[in-house]
Amino acid sequence: MRAIAILCRLIVSLSCCVLPAMTTAAVFQPPAGQRLLIIGQDTGSIANYVSSVGVVPAGVTGYTGIDTLAGLTTNADWGAGINNAANLASTYPNSVVVLGIALNGHATAFANGAYDANLDTLINTVKSWNRPVLLRWGYEVEGTWNAHPPADFKAGWIKVWNRIRALNAQNHIAMIWQTATYCADGISVQQTLDWYPGDQYVDWMGLSYFTPQDCSWVDVNDMIALARTRAKPLLIAEAAPQRYDIGALTYSADGAFGSNKQSRSAQQIWNEWFATLFSIIDTNADVVRGLAYINADWDSQWKWNPTDGIGPVEGYWGDSRVQAQSLIRTQWLAQISGNGWLAGSSSLFATLGFGSGGSGDTQAPTVPANLQVTSTTSSQIAFAWSASSDNVGIARYDVYHNGVLVGSPLATNYVATGLSASTTYTFTVRACDAAGNCSAQSTPLIATTQQGSSAAQGIEVSGGIATLYFNDAGWSGGWNYLCLGEHCVSGTKVGGRWQRTITEQTIAIGASYAIQIKIQNASSSGGQYISPMTTVVATGAGGGGGTDTTSPTVPTGLRTTSTTTSSIALAWNAATDNVAVTKYEVYRAGVRIASPTVTTFTDTGLAAGTTYSYSVRACDAAGNCSAQSSALGVTTNASGGGGSAQGIEVTGGVATLYFNDAGWSGGWNYLCLGEHCVSGTKVGNRWQRTITEQSIVVGSSYPIQIKIQHSAGNGGQYISPMTTVTATSGNQGLQQLR
Repeated sequence: MRAIAILCRLIVSLSCCVLPAMTTAAVFQPPAGQRLLIIGQDTGSIANYVSSVGVVPAGVTGYTGIDTLAGLTTNADWGAGINNAANLASTYPNSVVVLGIALNGHATAFANGAYDANLDTLINTVKSWNRPVLLRWGYEVEGTWNAHPPADFKAGWIKVWNRIRALNAQNHIAMIWQTATYCADGISVQQTLDWYPGDQYVDWMGLSYFTPQDCSWVDVNDMIALARTRAKPLLIAEAAPQRYDIGALTYSADGAFGSNKQSRSAQQIWNEWFATLFSIIDTNADVVRGLAYINADWDSQWKWNPTDGIGPVEGYWGDSRVQAQSLIRTQWLAQISGNGWLAGSSSLFATLGFGSGGSGDTQAPTVPANLQVTSTTSSQIAFAWSASSDNVGIARYDVYHNGVLVGSPLATNYVATGLSASTTYTFTVRACDAAGNCSAQSTPLIATTQQGSSAAQGIEVSGGIATLYFNDAGWSGGWNYLCLGEHCVSGTKVGGRWQRTITEQTIAIGASYAIQIKIQNASSSGGQYISPMTTVVATGAGGGGGTDTTSPTVPTGLRTTSTTTSSIALAWNAATDNVAVTKYEVYRAGVRIASPTVTTFTDTGLAAGTTYSYSVRACDAAGNCSAQSSALGVTTNASGGGGSAQGIEVTGGVATLYFNDAGWSGGWNYLCLGEHCVSGTKVGNRWQRTITEQSIVVGSSYPIQIKIQHSAGNGGQYISPMTTVTATSGNQGLQQLR
């Protein structure tokens, strides 16, 4: 919690800041339709809740600091009630423990090894409780009050992750990466990724929820969207109706001292804060899988009382005890008694898959196949795929756009909306079952929207006034934000487009700017559409800002001239223009990566054996730009390969399908020609087999794939993308993805 985080900052010698409890997406995630109710945040407040409300929660919250471990097995009181996590584990034997670990001022020392012994003590103690523990390591990661240097924080996080596994505690502990989502700090959710250690090291994401209305819930919605795109369950890890006093039925807009309190009825308090919170949880049930509510009389704790004259002022927090008012207690009970909320019980741990009580289903569905476009418009792409199979049953399909999760339909089709005209998009799909097992992502589908009657988005300058606009794509648009870089302001709908006047900086015709729209859209995941951050060239009203309003022709002949394990060289035919082409813009997966003045470009720093999608457009000096070219998909060479990474060679009438070895363990393998998979052998530095199932024609294209044992791979195996190659004669091995 931010409040306790501030406390830890002020009492540095005790490192008392509260740290979020550890959670994982694969471990301790409730079944679909269910969620954890967790109560905090000191032993007395939790006990009062249980005795007054009459329900043992599914989880209880405790705190400690890595430098002293106070509050782990001993009583610690930093002016906010007693903390003793071991006591909570003993008192509530059928509840998950959510444990916050404070790093305030110690992140660098921890990363450098100063508290390694304390880390082992912490892990072994938590493991001895023999239950699911959600570890909120360095919670509110970006909070300035926590002083976490990003690089040191990430290094420390990975150390914890690895040490948990070294001490064989990975079946007891899951890790939660929690942001502050604090409106006033000016740190966007995207910027918090500076502290993100990587998807492979994070089990859950988390956020704090106190006064999100101060920024119209933008940070909260952005954090939910981030968790969805990263395919992580989200815990609302600290929540309380700050500035409300439930017992006294008041509210103060003064976040510092709580002055000028206004009367509120119990129903008003419920409607203003609680109903909104539960509505957000229900609306985002696919992502939000738990709520940790702080049920405390903050004013009675000297740390949080701003008017008692004890200690520094930490802001006005009020009284968040639901039992302090009968109507709120009744409505709280009605809410948590249904709607999938889990409570503490003898069956809870098994429900969460702890120990031997899991579902037992560990088999993932097959990979969705045959992705194909069914229709396109200037703002939509509709596509479908063949159904996957599973030993139990398919629960959903996850649709990814450029690697970002955008939807989870039950059916085998999806319509991507709110897209830009004449723009190329890449989609993949995976299948998941009810136990949380998911297939690998499908072969990418690359599709381009139709050209619109006018630019889908841009900046126009007329009479010295700059207007940022997005053509409407059928959004519901109850709210919207039009963003110039990180500066987002609500706009209005004028005719067929959403627009606003730019006042925050001077706009120059012909210069490039990054723009984005965030808008309510009932048919989109999460009830909103957030466009990619797109670079546009400011034009005069009507395009171009001068006499030249003609765009260059679209570049043609986009092709690969060479590939390595880490680079792809591209070339294309020159475009024409009524004046002159001044530059080309190269896009990778829809994002501009370069603006060369010649018709060649080499993309470097790429991953081996990975497929990338490219397109190019031409621009002139007046800022007129063509549509993007047809997309070209290219795969880098596999590491360890010499020459082409994969292909089909025909020699003396015999066709050989091959993949250069990339360090696979290779106890077993299958080399696939389309859906026909046959084991091969390793000859020299490559895996190969003779093709006998069909005749191969030199110069024709064929889809190939390798499935091979790989001890360092996901699931102990590596499955390549289904890649189209051109059969060659002899040892040319030229491979081009189409």
